[in-house]
Amino acid sequence: MSAQVPARAGRLHELWRRLPTDPLTERELEAALVRLLDRPAAEADASAYMEMLLTAEAVKATGQQGRVVYVRSKEFPVFEEQTGPGSASYDAELRQMAAREQEQHDRNAEEVRRNSPANRQREELVALVNSLIDQRLGELRAEPPVVLQQRHHRDQELLRQRMRERLNKGNGAGEPAP
Repeated sequence: MSAQVPARAGRLHELWRRLPTDPLTERELEAALVRLLDRPAAEADASAYMEMLLTAEAVKATGQQGRVVYVRSKEFPVFEEQTGPGSASYDAELRQMAAREQEQHDRNAEEVRRNSPANRQREELVALVNSLIDQRLGELRAEPPVVLQQRHHRDQELLRQRMRERLNKGNGAGEPAP
């Protein structure tokens, strides 16, 4: 097989190479292919190979003396690598295109989320909470440690009182314990 002939055309090229160079009728061409295939019931395959040879222009049909004859081409035609559906290059291009479309979709979705009213409200709320925390931390840092300690004890006492009230309401006492 010639170095130019793609591997996918190897069997067709081999049949073409072994065909006679003389003009043949349709029946003679089919009989020659059946002989070359050399297996029982090869008529259907011979018919298919004949069609492929004609489609690939490896065998040409011409009119001579009022009848159609088939002549083998001088050279086996070699076409560019297939780039349509099912080919490796087409599949790779489809994957790249799908990846680009997915990236664009993700960017658009992120943009929509980032510009949504709910997201803006969330960002404003987070900024407000952060500023309040920063403000309170600044106030606490500015107070002397003694004041912080007093405030801590006062808060603990307030929590204890609330706990007692809740416990007394839960057991039906109705009055806070002394």
